[in-house]
Amino acid sequence: MIKGGDVLEALSRVRVAVLDKTGTLTFGSAEIVEIRAAHGVTDAELLRLAASLDQASNHVMAAALVAAARKRGPAALVTH
Repeated sequence: MIKGGDVLEALSRVRVAVLDKTGTLTFGSAEIVEIRAAHGVTDAELLRLAASLDQASNHVMAAALVAAARKRGPAALVTH
């Protein structure tokens, strides 16, 4: 994902890019590797809320959030 014009400007200096759209080099799915919550919110709470909102989505990032929450146990995912 690209957010912001500064990132696109930085890409103008790239000479070589390796893209793995099909998952040939990787596992073929997104994975949450780090969570950095804003002050006053725990990482666990942020993940719980995000995963709870994304449970019904079939988007690749939504699936990664839900999978990360499930790894942390049933309390990390609200199911009502």
